[in-house]
Amino acid sequence: MTKTKKSNEKKVEHKNKLGKTCENTYLHNIHLGHDFITDVVEIRLPLLSQTFNQKSFWPSLLYAVMEGASIELGVARSEIGGCLYRADGVDVTNTSIILYDDVPGGAGHAKKISQNLRGVLENAKLKVVGTCGCGEDTSCYGCLRGFENQFYHEILQRGIAHEYLSKLLKSSYSKMDMNSHELIK
Repeated sequence: MTKTKKSNEKKVEHKNKLGKTCENTYLHNIHLGHDFITDVVEIRLPLLSQTFNQKSFWPSLLYAVMEGASIELGVARSEIGGCLYRADGVDVTNTSIILYDDVPGGAGHAKKISQNLRGVLENAKLKVVGTCGCGEDTSCYGCLRGFENQFYHEILQRGIAHEYLSKLLKSSYSKMDMNSHELIK
């Protein structure tokens, strides 16, 4: 079988996501997608300090909150998906955590997360407290790592997530209704 060059292909040397040289030098754009209707909750947490304004902070917090939600709801971690959203695309102080039911049609997990946010955050804090045995500046499969976040393994830090959650749960935010519209959208 002979490979023929399509009109929209360009010969480009590049690296794959793992940083290794890719042997395929012909690239062309393909857009894949599908409709996935499910329930979603947006959580807007305060930054609290510029200390939490580093590359590892938001991904570490996202995966800690996803773990906490799984524990709080008593469901498999694979049933809850998540991502980070910046309303303006740039400003890290305006970052939201988006959690969704990773089950087609939704299973009601997002709604339960919004109704039990304090429990989710407390379980997230317990997940990254350090009983897994890894260092604060790293992570392991016992706290934050999973197959779905393997491209973030090098930057995930359980310590920064634990520090933030500890401060948040002791702050004035812990005295307010965690399920208020200020934090949940």
